[in-house]
Amino acid sequence: MTKVYFSCIFLLLSVFNCSFLTAQTDTITKITFSYSVGGSSWSRPGIYSKGEFLELVPDKDGNFIYSIYFKTFESAGDDGKTFTQDTLMMPLFNHKAASKKNVYGWVKELLVDRDNFTAGYLLSHLKKLSKKEIKKAAIESGSDDFVLSNYNERSDIRALVSEIKRFKNLDVFVKDTGVHCSHPFFVEDVWNMLIVTIYSNNNVTVFQSQFLDGIGQPIMRCSNNNGEYKTDSIINLEVNRVAQKFLPKSTMIYKVLEINNITNAYMRWYFENAYMFTD
Repeated sequence: MTKVYFSCIFLLLSVFNCSFLTAQTDTITKITFSYSVGGSSWSRPGIYSKGEFLELVPDKDGNFIYSIYFKTFESAGDDGKTFTQDTLMMPLFNHKAASKKNVYGWVKELLVDRDNFTAGYLLSHLKKLSKKEIKKAAIESGSDDFVLSNYNERSDIRALVSEIKRFKNLDVFVKDTGVHCSHPFFVEDVWNMLIVTIYSNNNVTVFQSQFLDGIGQPIMRCSNNNGEYKTDSIINLEVNRVAQKFLPKSTMIYKVLEINNITNAYMRWYFENAYMFTD
């Protein structure tokens, strides 16, 4: 499925005269968000992939209205062999127009490499975790033995929860996670991907984010220069934050952009490495 996405990107770039957006003042004629999450069915029955598509176009005032919104569901059927794809058109009247200030502010962030996947940036935006959330993460990650054995004393349990609540060693987590622009995007048989396409002044710029790590960084940009495909990457968490200013909160796309999604990866990492953090 990941390979299919790359093929679609290159097909799009070959059809249009594509180049990177060069200025915040470029006139945008259309923006599309295409999101898909899932994995190969491996002959298992049921839904193996879900997706969402949003299209925004400018109105007469320059603000952006939603012109297309639908969800997709890919299934292997009850027998794991009968493959189908269903499309569900979603109502548009529930979503207010996105202000041009917010949209162009977001586009501006897409042009900047802020390299801000840092403990300092994350701490200024992450919400405090509750004991219930920590316990749930421990169970889901198969690390509940920290409560049952390694941390079987009440004082030890309180200490562990307190450490995670204050995001202890978040800087070490960031370093270990290793989000760099040079990292490849190919992952076989599983995907959690967002492709944003911005149409502007007869040009097209494609941005791709992979959310398997929960944060969607780095962001890859694609272009076609006289038949030669080129890409570069940026790290900028402001892209996630600013996009949420105008995207509908009920959409899968809004939710996958949530910076706080990184807390699940942090908690799993902390459980795996907690033995190293004893004072």
